[in-house]
Amino acid sequence: MSEPDRDDAVCIERSRRDPEAFAEVFRRHAPDITRYVTRRLGRDAADDVVAETS
Repeated sequence: MSEPDRDDAVCIERSRRDPEAFAEVFRRHAPDITRYVTRRLGRDAADDVVAETS
């Protein structure tokens, strides 16, 4: 398991006790998710997806 994957796993495990801990995973991956969704569905849909999960 790579270091970023391990970091994500730790944050996700911690988020079971502290839901705010998941924010770190979100901050880390939101830019990539936004770029992917923008390419697939367009900017408005990407903004909606990210807004609904933040």
